[in-house]
Amino acid sequence: MVEGAFSNPSKNHRRFVNVSSYVKELGGEKAHVIEKVLIANNGVAAVKCIRSVRRWAYEVFGDERAMQFVVMATPEDLR
Repeated sequence: MVEGAFSNPSKNHRRFVNVSSYVKELGGEKAHVIEKVLIANNGVAAVKCIRSVRRWAYEVFGDERAMQFVVMATPEDLR
């Protein structure tokens, strides 16, 4: 990837107000909008996934928290 490729989001993506308007613009059904994502893995891969989706959400919606993550954790993970 080229350094600074995401420095100007307006050149990479059109901005949308929310996830519903994004789905509608792409021809999807409003009843099938995904706003929560379950992460059932821990470790580096899970963190990279969350960071990637948040970066995309910021570029498209201007809000990195447009998608909500639900994370499964064991008692050992919480220590």
